[in-house]
Amino acid sequence: MWRNIKRFNCNSLKFSQLFVYNSKRFQHDEIQTNFPLISPLLSHRLLGKSQFLANVDEETILELLQSISDIPVQPSEFKFLNFKDLPHSKTLPLIPNELNDDSIIEYVHQLTNFQYNRQNTSKISEILMEIVNYKPILLTKEEYLKIIRFFHHTSHDSICYKILNIMSEKTNIKQDIDFDNIILSKSAKPSMYKLKIERLEVLKGKNWESNCNTWYSIFHMFNNPEPQIQMLELMDEYQVLTMPILRSLNSITKFLSAERLLSIYEKNGITLKNKRMDSILLNQLVACYLKDNRIEEIWKIITNNNDYELKKFINHGLFVVFTTHFIKNNQIAYAFALSKFFKLKYNIDTNSILRSMLINIYLKDCPYFDNWVSLARLLYPVSENSKGFINSKTISNLNDYCDLHNIREDLTKIEKKDLELMKSINSNLVWNKNPIFKLSRNDPKFIEIALKLGQKD
Repeated sequence: MWRNIKRFNCNSLKFSQLFVYNSKRFQHDEIQTNFPLISPLLSHRLLGKSQFLANVDEETILELLQSISDIPVQPSEFKFLNFKDLPHSKTLPLIPNELNDDSIIEYVHQLTNFQYNRQNTSKISEILMEIVNYKPILLTKEEYLKIIRFFHHTSHDSICYKILNIMSEKTNIKQDIDFDNIILSKSAKPSMYKLKIERLEVLKGKNWESNCNTWYSIFHMFNNPEPQIQMLELMDEYQVLTMPILRSLNSITKFLSAERLLSIYEKNGITLKNKRMDSILLNQLVACYLKDNRIEEIWKIITNNNDYELKKFINHGLFVVFTTHFIKNNQIAYAFALSKFFKLKYNIDTNSILRSMLINIYLKDCPYFDNWVSLARLLYPVSENSKGFINSKTISNLNDYCDLHNIREDLTKIEKKDLELMKSINSNLVWNKNPIFKLSRNDPKFIEIALKLGQKD
């Protein structure tokens, strides 16, 4: 699949051409493969036009949401569920042998309770529309909600309204806020705020009242973290239960202190000392600690407290959270050491994750260091089994990096000095007892190799 191609020589190219002929150093056959917190009071002159307009639209959406909300906001009778949270299935369900009421309902459930390959979207759409047209009276409100959710996620709101018209004309089910909650939710395409504003204005004109699912839908619909942070405050004021969004706070953890996030958890009966804590919630909390450079504190909380058991959450996901922090802070020696520590202490193999994160995320953006070429060669896929974690965008980014730093070496051929670096990494970037997150406290050999990898602290 991969071809071992020598680096393309760009010496004769003008600077403007460097980013055009940038796919020759790493080549492959085709593979399937600090957002700033803006204050609402910030002068629009400091924002780009599109950013300012988006900020205004977000404020308008929040104002309209409050205008259709009473205190306390009542929960919906239907559990809130994002389409992206549905489990995946590789194969479509078989058409029932006998088409009766029960088999049709079960078939609808199977089609709408899973995410299928995008290539099956048209087929599923045809089947669902045929069922709606054939036996609209058979479907309950729950089935209609699931069907609407499918078409909205695939960005076919016009079909959603057509189905709602059929439902209203041919059944006793009336359109209410539960259906609009889906229309207001996030779809596969980026949210168009103008359409959400228009729909909220319609609801306000009808004097319809929001429920908790309305709030959850709008929370997930926002493209930016700032209005989500505002919504957390408003949810307190309007007494909206926050449990259904707790596992979706990752995008705003960079703006929350660990104490603030813990207080949100505790309002829902979740603490570090009870069984309601899970891996996703803990990883969000860890991210809060890490962004404030409280790494030793959170590591001790996870590993050293005898009153409760958090060690069961030491897994691949936790490794990704820590490694993301190390990459952001140019501390990849810690990433290598933590990967070995996970294997030795907990028998968790994170090697493929580490390689993927370093080559896809770190190498393309890190400050240049003398051993960058050697590390790139060591991480570059050289076998059929390891090619899956690199994509065409990464290859393009790495070539751009080479152009920027005038790197001319062949990056697909490992040399002796590269193997020596690998041996040093494997031998010296090791934490035998516990991680040491201060470079100066590590062994001299550890420090030496860390410096060779461009780490300063």
